[in-house]
Amino acid sequence: MKQFASDLVVNPGTVAWAMRELEHLGVRVSYAGRGSFVAQNAAQRVATNVASETFFASLDAAFKEARDLGVDVKTARDLVERAFETVYDEQKAERS
Repeated sequence: MKQFASDLVVNPGTVAWAMRELEHLGVRVSYAGRGSFVAQNAAQRVATNVASETFFASLDAAFKEARDLGVDVKTARDLVERAFETVYDEQKAERS
């Protein structure tokens, strides 16, 4: 990694962090004695991670807004369940 960092003119710690992050995201796989490789379906894994993070950010904002509006936890959970059932029941109906 030192050579890679030198080639990129970046701190070796930055390269090590990036490699760990890629492994955590499932993009990079390492095999003892063989090296590191791009994982199969890496693009799909990245897309899924981005979608999940985007969805989480939306939920986070919605829950903060609900809290600020005075919606209590039980009501928020009930509303989430209702929305979940509505959306996924519609999806089931569309597939039938």
